[in-house]
Amino acid sequence: MTANIAIADSLKALDFDRPNREEPSNIPSYDNPDISARDDIFNFMREASWRSMARLVDHAGKPIDVSSMGFDNRDRLALLWLILRSEDSLGVRRIDDVFPPHFFTTNFWLMWCTMFSFQPWHSATEMRRYLLRFIHLFPTIADLSRVYHTRYNQYHSIVLPVQMWLQERAVRFETETRIIDMEFRSLSNRCQVKTLKVRREQVESEIALGRIIW
Repeated sequence: MTANIAIADSLKALDFDRPNREEPSNIPSYDNPDISARDDIFNFMREASWRSMARLVDHAGKPIDVSSMGFDNRDRLALLWLILRSEDSLGVRRIDDVFPPHFFTTNFWLMWCTMFSFQPWHSATEMRRYLLRFIHLFPTIADLSRVYHTRYNQYHSIVLPVQMWLQERAVRFETETRIIDMEFRSLSNRCQVKTLKVRREQVESEIALGRIIW
């Protein structure tokens, strides 16, 4: 079986404690085939644990106390309102359409926007997605002690080991290729991709995929 995979996103934080995350426990690490990529990350966190001593600094370069998020009740209500809304109901709202002006002066916003490159005019929907994905980091956002860090850069510690592991199993990587459509086959209780319709250098073609048996 061959497959075509495009990697087009960046990893902003790792959380291998979440039970629903698939862990790369069988994929060898970048430079030691006897250790998995996952275990290499765990080992590095034990060897070089992380705790930020200054998340924010003032104009004089002195650390700011961020033990408090700085929320008032309107900020808290706006956060809850955003999390509980559906994406369809948010439409094209911006972040500053959802939160009051005070929210953008809080320690939380300053730490949050510098972690994930948010600006007040960005999408409220995207803000909601990040809140749901990283809400478990709230208790340690002041020192980032629960954010996992890799031994090397994330490409060498995560992407390259996964790529090499897949290539050893006959997975084919294609660059400069965009998937524009997919054709599905129906199975007993699910659908499976049968054909990928792709565009390479403005030329469209199809790639047939073999059956995947679980």
